Amino acid sequence: MLEISNPQISDSTNNEYLEKTSGNKKKYRIIIVVILLTIGIIFGIKHIIHASLYQSTDNAFIDGHIIQISPKVSGNIARIYVNDNQKVKKGDLLLEIDDRDYQVKVDQARAALAAAISNKKGARINVKLTDITSSANVKQASADVDFSRSSVQAAQEQ
Repeated sequence: MLEISNPQISDSTNNEYLEKTSGNKKKYRIIIVVILLTIGIIFGIKHIIHASLYQSTDNAFIDGHIIQISPKVSGNIARIYVNDNQKVKKGDLLLEIDDRDYQVKVDQARAALAAAISNKKGARINVKLTDITSSANVKQASADVDFSRSSVQAAQEQ
């Protein structure tokens, strides 16, 4: 077995190889650092843009225009025509109140009106009957008075 070794060739080749690999390592490190910096800059810009457009807080107060509304009549709500935070104008229909309770009251009032009209008709009939009866009673009383006068006259003549 014969070994031939040339220390100059192997050392120089080895040094070149080490220089190339260390140069490649430096290039890879620089590329990785550039990539990481680019990613950091991208996320930083996104964060700055987001922070400038949106407010974030745990405890904040805002100034708002709150206008109280109230119905002319009370009742249960049957239907709502607006959504939360929707802008409305004067005259817009906001909600509908359930009218069943009021319809029952209207029906009761109509029934009471019909009963009152019926009572009125009955009272008119009673007035006519009373008028006829009292007229007959007046005639009867007048006849009784005439009879009593004639009886008194007859008694005086005797």
